[in-house]
Amino acid sequence: MEATMPNPVPAPVKSALEAIGNTPVVQLQHIVPPNHASVFVKLEYFNPTGSYKDRMALAMIEQAEQRGTLRAGMTVVEYTGGSTGSSLAFVCAVKGYKFHVVSSDAFAPEKLKTMSALGAQLDIIVSPSGNITSDLIPKLIARAKEIGANDDCYMTDQFNNKDSLLGYEKIGEELLHQFPQGIEAFCGGVGIGGMLLAAALAGMVGFYVWFTQRRIGQILPEDNLTALISDGAGDLGFYSPHSWWPLPVALSMCALTLSLIIGWWLTVISLGALVISIIGMVTEYEKPVASSAH
Repeated sequence: MEATMPNPVPAPVKSALEAIGNTPVVQLQHIVPPNHASVFVKLEYFNPTGSYKDRMALAMIEQAEQRGTLRAGMTVVEYTGGSTGSSLAFVCAVKGYKFHVVSSDAFAPEKLKTMSALGAQLDIIVSPSGNITSDLIPKLIARAKEIGANDDCYMTDQFNNKDSLLGYEKIGEELLHQFPQGIEAFCGGVGIGGMLLAAALAGMVGFYVWFTQRRIGQILPEDNLTALISDGAGDLGFYSPHSWWPLPVALSMCALTLSLIIGWWLTVISLGALVISIIGMVTEYEKPVASSAH
């Protein structure tokens, strides 16, 4: 058996928040059959609460602080089933904010206990059936908005908060450093799609990716009971990894930049390339091929 050399020990950090991200990647050695693709797993459970949602929670809080919409002494408010809530409770505890959670007894009691242990104030909406029903989430959102309307509160509103993408982008950025030779496909679980979208975009934008790497295919595992994307009920689509339209996008960006230096005629070329790329995106917009697991 080969001796395994340990990786360099991480340097000490001043805050638990600095322990978020920079998670390791491990290759699967025994599950993948011989002569197949190399499959790696990014160990997001190395984040403080064991979830990549720590990234999202930190981004939402710190972006609000930078804008001045969240200030010392205010209370953070969120509706949650517990995963996002646990991460927000952790971030708020470290930063010294009060955290008011709107949740339900329909969710796992372990998650409710975790948020409470991290100092969150729980506002529980009772589900008569004990299940997650179609009207439960709207009730949580409505109650959170009611609380968040107070002047001393800031509602993170996870479903509509674009700041979360800034946290998830770091997953893609880390993968680019961990795999400088490129990635063929990225597989990630999806709720409303924020993590998958941000991580994939971070790995696909930039001239380096357009011209020196293949485009990254995206794979979305879905629960067969809530498969909004693969069964066509949702409005989220994905482009084929072999689509041709990114090239005119990149060309149009180059031409627009050069037109400011050389002359107006490149502006015409860039606009033409951009129109072609838009047509390509529309015509090649497609749903992913998926099978339903029962």
